[in-house]
Amino acid sequence: INKLKEFGNVSYDPKINKLLVKWKSRYSQHMVKNVKDFIGKLNDINGGNFATLFFNKGIAADICYHPLGGCVLGKATDIHGRLNGSPGIYITDGSLIPGTIGVNPYVTIVALAEYCIENVIINDFDSVQNEDTIVVYPVPFQDRIDINFNLNSEESYIITLFDNLGNKKNIAAFTVEKNNNVCTISGLNSLRSGKYILKIFNKKNKYEITKHLIKE
Repeated sequence: INKLKEFGNVSYDPKINKLLVKWKSRYSQHMVKNVKDFIGKLNDINGGNFATLFFNKGIAADICYHPLGGCVLGKATDIHGRLNGSPGIYITDGSLIPGTIGVNPYVTIVALAEYCIENVIINDFDSVQNEDTIVVYPVPFQDRIDINFNLNSEESYIITLFDNLGNKKNIAAFTVEKNNNVCTISGLNSLRSGKYILKIFNKKNKYEITKHLIKE
């Protein structure tokens, strides 16, 4: 996470049959400062402190750090890593963990990532068995969006349109009564041009379809 100002090197000395490592302490001085500044800012916001359980004063040039927290599971996200207020963005790294869990945290991070992504795949992607039968047009859109539900059974939906910052722009409820029902979201002229996310939530089967759209 730092750029080196000076580089060390590794060389082989055939006379003694050894690898020689050249690395001077000054090469790391700016790294230590950067880590102190970065972790210090996280601590100020989250109420943490430099760990001293394993290390002298919690900071040194010969230590590999594993910063945790900053986007805590169940607070900044839902319980499966979906970022609050930002549909389509998922957090699956060490920032989900609220505090120190010892060294090395990578197994816990991997387990959390698997836990989150399994739920996301099932509920946001794989289980959307009717996605191919729901067609959204035109693409790109201007003043309206038409949603064609080509389904064989009656189902109820909540349809929400978000901008790329996660702000809700439109909410509609719609019940499919027979094949080829079309729901129209109109009055979209006032929206700015750019990317939008359409969420179609099935209340009966509890799955969600996500469509990425462009407004001209």
